Amino acid sequence: MLMVDVSPVRVRAAPRFAVAVVVYTLLRLPSFFEPHWYTDEAGYVTAAREMLRGKVLYAGIWNNKPPLQLWTAAAGIRLFGSSEAGLHLITYVAGLVALSGMAYGAFRLLSPRRAVIAVLTVSVILGTPIMDAELLIPESLLIAATSWAGALLLVGLSRPREPNRWGWTAWVGILAAAAVAYQQTALADGAAFFVILLIHPRATRAQLAAYLAAFAAATSAWLVPSVVLAGPSKVAFALAGFYVPYTASVLPGNRLVAVALAVSMLLAALLAFASALALRARPWPWAAGLWSVATLLAAGAPQHPYAHLVLPAVVPTTLALGGWVPLVGHRLLAGARVRLGVAAMAAAVLISFGLAQSVGLDWVPPPSSQSTVVGYYGGFVLAAARIKSMDDWSDSFDARVAPDAAVAAWLDAHGLSGSRAVVWSSDAWLYLLADLDELMPTPPIYNNFVLLGNHGEVSTFVEGAQPEVIVTNDLDTASFPEIMPLLFRDYTEVFGAGLDHVWVRNAA
Repeated sequence: MLMVDVSPVRVRAAPRFAVAVVVYTLLRLPSFFEPHWYTDEAGYVTAAREMLRGKVLYAGIWNNKPPLQLWTAAAGIRLFGSSEAGLHLITYVAGLVALSGMAYGAFRLLSPRRAVIAVLTVSVILGTPIMDAELLIPESLLIAATSWAGALLLVGLSRPREPNRWGWTAWVGILAAAAVAYQQTALADGAAFFVILLIHPRATRAQLAAYLAAFAAATSAWLVPSVVLAGPSKVAFALAGFYVPYTASVLPGNRLVAVALAVSMLLAALLAFASALALRARPWPWAAGLWSVATLLAAGAPQHPYAHLVLPAVVPTTLALGGWVPLVGHRLLAGARVRLGVAAMAAAVLISFGLAQSVGLDWVPPPSSQSTVVGYYGGFVLAAARIKSMDDWSDSFDARVAPDAAVAAWLDAHGLSGSRAVVWSSDAWLYLLADLDELMPTPPIYNNFVLLGNHGEVSTFVEGAQPEVIVTNDLDTASFPEIMPLLFRDYTEVFGAGLDHVWVRNAA
């Protein structure tokens, strides 16, 4: 059954956590040798570089994430340049912090055996690439803050009621706000923490107020300067307005299916809340269940097929399962109210988990694909043993890896590194690999159509900017062909590698 251990971390837990760290580290080793391949990572890092060069976020350079994501990427550039290993060192540390938060909660709230299983489970999930945890993307960073915020909250509320002790909930609020400063979806965690503090019998109004005040103050610390520098309309569009058409584009076209999705989400939320109310005075881990449902619904709500969306749900869901599963069939189920509460939470978790399945899992496709977990680790081992080349392993990540490297080498060899350039591609890595001066409002070409328009405005902007070099990718010229007349008129193709083509402006 659920245990409550409010003493300092027991000495015997340390070696068990050390084993989890070793497992996590071994599984992460290949990530330090990955090539530059993930497009979102390139967008964040390129935008961060432009910020370091003096451009104002949301005005001079655009991105749809809160600033802490870009500031972290900028710190990575300062420390490691564009090194992929350096960027993945940051996410390694973030994952390690998240794992330590999981251990802090698990070894205090679960039995020793269940705590070990839970921590090892999280170490494997965070160590492998199946949820993109190694990439420098918001979910991989915000889990460090949410894991500790949730662990502090659950452990703090496991203690006897302490009316005069409220400072710890302020730390929960600061950590929750830090997560939101990485990505807006962390509002789900923040809302779950608020509800838990609102209804928990051991929480006081002072503790709830401290949480809210700290969350508001920490959020204002980055939101107010952003609004002052970029303007309220630009910040509002980047952080909220952009997501309306973006999400609408992938939601089910069938109205009945869309309604069913909305009803399912609402039902899961109501069931989780009703369960929390029914069980709040009982020794059931309803708070972890409520947190888990909130994060799973945040992952499944947009119905995007991106595995990293469910990454923030790993810690709360593992904690919830570790606390709930052993109690099923226990004598604590006595009473109709308790049984209904447990059934409601189980239904909420199942519904939210079903909705979150839309994200899929990376590196776990059909066995016929080369991009599998076996291929990821097996290919790395073969490359490390020099049975196969590291290039073969790198090329398995994306068809643009080798062409990008060839183009960057060609530009450097011909004195075109550092040129004023436009990379007409969803893959913005060439801005960094060749140190190109980025001229567009935002690095990935597809977002420029969101900002400027879909009726020739993007190519008109490029024409006005008069870049010395334009690099195109066949996939993106097929999707956005409006650049081609400008290229044929004012530019000459001078190099090609795979999907990539280099065009240089004709002499006047």
